[in-house]
Amino acid sequence: MTSHHKKARNGFTLIEIMVTIAIVGIMAAIAMASYQRYVLRSKSAEAKLSIKAIFLAEESYYAEFGSYISSGAAVPNPTPGTRKYSWASVPLANKAGFDKIGWEPSGDLFFSYAVSLGPNIPAISYTVDARGDLDGDEPNGGAFSNFGFVAPKIDGAGVVTSPAPMGAHGVCSPLGVVDFSLPVPAPTLLKTVGACDAVSGNSVF
Repeated sequence: MTSHHKKARNGFTLIEIMVTIAIVGIMAAIAMASYQRYVLRSKSAEAKLSIKAIFLAEESYYAEFGSYISSGAAVPNPTPGTRKYSWASVPLANKAGFDKIGWEPSGDLFFSYAVSLGPNIPAISYTVDARGDLDGDEPNGGAFSNFGFVAPKIDGAGVVTSPAPMGAHGVCSPLGVVDFSLPVPAPTLLKTVGACDAVSGNSVF
């Protein structure tokens, strides 16, 4: 009897190699996108921390002088992009309001900041907001990332007696920052640091 032996197959076919390369490429693209979103989200933490510090400075000033202070125009203007700017490079006249309440960031920044005052004199309500373009896509039809803190004057019964203004960057609503617990995220949270719109808090990253 003649015995037949099958020849062992060595190596991979071209198709197998191409499929493997394609799979590795897809996994790398997904990992890179996830990493970029992580980096952008970590950078956005600057806005939340700075807004909270501005809020504390405003409240401290109000406790002493009975009025909040406007920043005037947003600082800096225009909005910075993917690189940080130096706070020390901003002209003193442009940041006089922040100097008056005693707020100064500890380092360079990605976001532009502003405090807008409500209609009363002296001011008893305000909105702090921040705008950034962390991924640099806004000039090409992309979106800014906007965060804020909306603080109307509220009496003991929970009634708004002096409405907060629209944020200086034109996004933060007097209704508050976005509540993501809602089926359709909407601005409902007052005196809470958060995203001014659903895009800033989610899909922009």
